[in-house]
Amino acid sequence: MAEIPRAAPRKKRRFQVRYTDAKGVTRIGFTHDVSVSGLFVTAGNLPPVGQDLVLELQAPGGRNVTVSGRVVRQKRVPQALTGTIPNGFGLGLTGSYADYATLVAAL
Repeated sequence: MAEIPRAAPRKKRRFQVRYTDAKGVTRIGFTHDVSVSGLFVTAGNLPPVGQDLVLELQAPGGRNVTVSGRVVRQKRVPQALTGTIPNGFGLGLTGSYADYATLVAAL
């Protein structure tokens, strides 16, 4: 099965991110890849598809970039495969963020 081409190219980069789940618990994850339209976050606890999240990304130089989005997919893999296949969720951005766009463009 052929993969559907994406409107925005993905760039593999690892940034620490923080987000708060539906129960009010702050979670930490790491980006697996980023694009101007969204990002994939590797995490142990996955928010449900459709949940809106505010995500704070720790950018180079210690600055934080905040974006909002909606969880568009989850990818759960067996524990034995987490070293080779990322376990996480895709976040589609629900707005435009100049700081984030600048960060992605510079990669």
